[in-house]
Amino acid sequence: MKLIRVGVDLAKNVFQLHGVDRSGEAVWKRRLSRAKRLNVLLAQSEPGCEIGMEACAGAHHWARELQSRGYTVRLVPPQFVKPYVKSNKNDAADAENGLTDHFRALLHGLWVDLVGLDDRVHALDRAIEKLASSNEVTRRLQQLSGVGPMVATALVATVGNAEQYPKGRQMAAALGLTPRQHSSGGKDRLLGISKRGDVYLRKLLIHGARAVVTQAKHKDDRLSRWVTSIATRRHPNVAAVALANKTTRMAWAMLRNDTDYDPDFVMD
Repeated sequence: MKLIRVGVDLAKNVFQLHGVDRSGEAVWKRRLSRAKRLNVLLAQSEPGCEIGMEACAGAHHWARELQSRGYTVRLVPPQFVKPYVKSNKNDAADAENGLTDHFRALLHGLWVDLVGLDDRVHALDRAIEKLASSNEVTRRLQQLSGVGPMVATALVATVGNAEQYPKGRQMAAALGLTPRQHSSGGKDRLLGISKRGDVYLRKLLIHGARAVVTQAKHKDDRLSRWVTSIATRRHPNVAAVALANKTTRMAWAMLRNDTDYDPDFVMD
């Protein structure tokens, strides 16, 4: 019976081959010398037969030889070969690389779950985008760098019109984006951000700011130059948190004053 898929374990002088037919049944196992391998394989396999080999120093040479004869060759990284070995290591077990029917059914179920989860995430993304585009306040907030539909809707849902904060800095402090103090004996010591308040909203603001930091070096506006300067002098993460703080304070001003984003006041 002609083979449609063959697993090969390469060695210096002796190769172990494991072949399956169209139904996936193992029908051919051979231990061949280096000289006989290609001739025997050509006699047993169908045109376009798929050959799987563990990637190693000699695998690329044999891949080119097999591809020139019409085979489809798959080179598998060693770390992905190891999980297929069912018992003690030997060349025959390394060449087999098969999956049981029960394991295939389990993997299929997991794949169905992942597809369903992915579809659900896309549906929620579309719902958030629709909500953000239908509200005037969230549309204005998206004028800020690093603020998209998720950040804008999360901001409005958490702080409303921000009237509970007299100043933008207090809103940034409520979200945990200001330095934590450890002062004693008249000596002021500022640590990292306090990480208080809404963890989810703070995470969204910082991730959005991090995306801006990565692109700021390609731009020449005032905000981008400021962010790039901090990232160069300190660290990109410090620049991302500083930008998230500034974005929060600008968002406060827009919410309290019911205004659009004005780049002329971004560094004030």
